Amino acid sequence: MNESAILHIPDSQYCFAVGEKKLVIRLRMAKEDADASVTLIYAGKYQFQQSREQIPMEIRYTDRLYHYYETTLVLTDVRLAYVFCIRQQGTTYYFCEDGVVLQYDFAEGFYNFFQMPYINRNDVLPTVKWMKSAVFYQIFPERFCNGNPKLSPENVAPWGTAPDKKGPLLYQYGVGGAADTEKFCGWRSLRNYRKTGLSEGAWNYGHLSDANLPVDIESQV
Repeated sequence: MNESAILHIPDSQYCFAVGEKKLVIRLRMAKEDADASVTLIYAGKYQFQQSREQIPMEIRYTDRLYHYYETTLVLTDVRLAYVFCIRQQGTTYYFCEDGVVLQYDFAEGFYNFFQMPYINRNDVLPTVKWMKSAVFYQIFPERFCNGNPKLSPENVAPWGTAPDKKGPLLYQYGVGGAADTEKFCGWRSLRNYRKTGLSEGAWNYGHLSDANLPVDIESQV
C-alpha cells in the first residue's frame, strides 16, 4: 500500500458540512491501491471511546494519480470523531492523525482521532442543483481576446507582448470579442463566468473590486 498517497484533512475539502447535521468525508488513496476497502469508524466526540458506528466508503472521484473515497454522514451529535479502517490483501490498517498504523487503541483515541469539532449553521453554504454541473470562467477581458480593436486606446501594447516590470501593459479595452470566441468557451451553453475589471494600478495583473461582477451572458453573444 502506498502510504504516502493517503491524505485526509479535517475541516477542508476532505471534510465539510452540507447541512446542519450532514457531513461529507473524503479520503485520498493511490490509484494502484484500488483493491483496498475503506470503512469510516465514527462517533460523537465524547462517545468515541465507548461505542462507535461504521460506514463503508466508496470511490467517488478519480484523477491521474489518486482515487477519492467518499461517504456522507447524517449526525445526531455534530461534534464528530473518526478514523479510517483500510483493508487490503488480508491486512487491516487504521489511518488517524498519527498516520497509518496496524493497531488502533480506541480507548486512547482522544489523542489521535480526526475530528470535526462542531457544525456551525453559518458554515453551511446553501447550494442549488445546477451548480454541481456548472462551469465557471474568470475572464481577464483585455488578455482574453482582442475581438474589437476599434475599442482599444492609443497606448495599447501589441498582442502577445511580454509583461513589463516598469509598468502595466494594456492589450485591448473592454470585453469585446465574446461572440468571436463562442467556439472556444461555448458561450451559449456556459451559464456563469466572471469578468475581471481592468486595473488602473501600476502592475500587470489586478482588478477593480467594483468591476468584478457577474456578466450577463446573453448580452455578449
